[in-house]
Amino acid sequence: MAMTNRTKKSGGKQSFEGKTKGMHHDSGLFRRARLKLFVRRNRAVLRAGAIFSFCILVFTLAYSPFLNSAAFSNVETFTAGATSFILGLLSIPTEVKGTVVSLNNFSVKIVAECTGIVPMLIFISAVLAYPCRIKQKLAGVGIGIAGLYLLNLVRTVSLFWIGSVYPDLFNTAHFLVWQALMILFAVILWLFWVEKIVTAQESGVRSQKKDVNQTLDPHCH
Repeated sequence: MAMTNRTKKSGGKQSFEGKTKGMHHDSGLFRRARLKLFVRRNRAVLRAGAIFSFCILVFTLAYSPFLNSAAFSNVETFTAGATSFILGLLSIPTEVKGTVVSLNNFSVKIVAECTGIVPMLIFISAVLAYPCRIKQKLAGVGIGIAGLYLLNLVRTVSLFWIGSVYPDLFNTAHFLVWQALMILFAVILWLFWVEKIVTAQESGVRSQKKDVNQTLDPHCH
């Protein structure tokens, strides 16, 4: 009897373990199925996120070598000259030497962060990650570079004026106000590009196809 009971207990234990393993197996299959469904439903978003991350990685690796190049040195010099020129138009006479803009006892050196390069790279990454045609991406890159660079000139001019007139407010305007404004403008510019260029062109193409189909099908009302 003792042997029989042990056999029954052993058989019951094996049966319980078998059911447990089966439950774990079913649970694993269910999780994999949910993951596949999630990937299938969000494939476009995941692809865009992967492209954006890859672009940021590439730009990060190329950032330091590019900043030390002669080409980018010319960008800094041009930005300093443009800032001084605009200040002159506003009746604020300044002197520019290389990348340094001076007025009396106040001077500002144009460095990499003063060229708007970082917001531009983030904007370009977002444009390249968005699913649309190559021509639309190129248009987005052009709009982003031009728009952000022009806004950056407004930034450098205003910061120079603030620094020369209200020096106590310079750091606040430089590191808090204009940092936030550049990011906000980049987001607004990207949304403008998506809405007015990408979406509008796609809607126009669909409308043209619909008109062509209606013309070809005489029974279409």
